This record gives sequence, C-alpha cells and structure tokens, in this order.
Amino acid sequence: MSGVFGGVFHSLLDGIMYQDIHPFRPLTDANPLYELVSIRVLYLFCIITGLVGGALLLARERQKRRY
Repeated sequence: MSGVFGGVFHSLLDGIMYQDIHPFRPLTDANPLYELVSIRVLYLFCIITGLVGGALLLARERQKRRY
C-alpha cells in the first residue's frame, strides 16, 4: 500500500515540477499540474510534511515504550 501511494504521490509532485512529465498518462498527455504552485512552496510542503511525519513517528514510539 505504501509503494502504491508513494508512486502515485511522486508522479503528482513531479508533474508540478516538470513540464515533460505526464502524470495522467495513458488517459491524457496533458499536464494540468505543471506550475500549479511554485517550486519553493512545493519544497516547503515536503519539508513540513516530513517534519510532521517524523514527529508522529517519534510520538508513536514513545507511546509504545510506556506500555
């Protein structure tokens, strides 16, 4: 499940960054995601979600150790 989610999400993120990516192929060759947001905002999103994910993993690990 993680592999499928990661593959789809990676294609969508690449579609925002690169014009020559076709994230919805074979349905269409269009890339409506290109430059949907700036690269800076995209990187900021990735950093924030990475930090939130790391914090959640640490909180989960601490919760396991209590019991």
